[in-house]
Amino acid sequence: MLAFAILFFFLNHLIESTVIPLEIIFEHRNYLPSAFLFVPFSWWIITLMRGLHRKSHLAFSALVGCMVLLIISMGISTYLRNMAWASQWTLWADAARKAPGNARPLIVLGNELGWKAAGTPENLDRALYFFHRALGLYGPSKFQDADIISNIAAIHFKKAEYQKAVIFYEKTLQVDPFFVKARYHLSETLAVLQEWEEASRHLDVVLKEGSSRDSYYNLKGFVLLWQDRPAEALSYLRKALSISPWNSSIYLNIGVALSRMGASQNAEWFLNQARQLSTKDILPLFFQVENSLRARDTEKAKRYSQKILSLHSLKEVQECLDAIPNRRDIAPLSYVMIAQTIRDAAIEGANQLGQKTS
Repeated sequence: MLAFAILFFFLNHLIESTVIPLEIIFEHRNYLPSAFLFVPFSWWIITLMRGLHRKSHLAFSALVGCMVLLIISMGISTYLRNMAWASQWTLWADAARKAPGNARPLIVLGNELGWKAAGTPENLDRALYFFHRALGLYGPSKFQDADIISNIAAIHFKKAEYQKAVIFYEKTLQVDPFFVKARYHLSETLAVLQEWEEASRHLDVVLKEGSSRDSYYNLKGFVLLWQDRPAEALSYLRKALSISPWNSSIYLNIGVALSRMGASQNAEWFLNQARQLSTKDILPLFFQVENSLRARDTEKAKRYSQKILSLHSLKEVQECLDAIPNRRDIAPLSYVMIAQTIRDAAIEGANQLGQKTS
């Protein structure tokens, strides 16, 4: 029985716990292998109790009392241990306290605060604290620090600290030059900072080394639009559309590229598709107004302006218009070109309403 219990333990650990550093060594994998380790112990206790019961009633009673206390103490320890499993946060906070040299618990806590919790400044600062603490600690991958630094950069991006985000993304690539995802997010950040040439250069590397993703091609096309190279942008945007045919932002960017190339009818079709895929978004209608004005079709621009005002409140329209000059997360849109047309439509609509009322 003793030999079987020992053999059972090691055989159950044969896959997970070898010289091969597999990423499956966790506490719960001890549960089944340890089950039979208690059989010899229990067998020995029962044998001892039977012998003492015949020889000494006092010793037998003392042993029974000890076993009762042992069972009670194990029950209490189990209850206390279960408190650590009350939530994701308490479990990993407990792990961080018990394994201060291990990076994994700190990374999980940082991820919880950075992405799953409310994105308050306090939570983001605490996430940065955990990520910085995790740097240099033990982990399963030699590129673990690259992941951590990339997370630090992403938190700075969420805090709108774009220059800091760029610094940390560049540090990430120093640790792991082939970290495609980090390079893509670096390109995103550079685009927000209007550093179009640098963003485009990094995106070329992403498209060369990374897998084909619609977001990569879409961002490349987006950057080329801001560089006033719509024909080049269109080729990348078409590739993005072939990968993700239901992405409204791709249709929107293609519509903008075609509009700037003078293909206003084709542009209108793609902008209509963007509207259908994102019915609550006001931006496709703004671009419809601009596209109509570029085609010198003022009547159509007026109709789209009236459509905007029928679907959205005047306050919402004005707020969206005022934000356009400072936005770098959308394709280039001429504020001067569309604002006056929309305002003229609003004034005309107000006059018509006043006449009906009088």
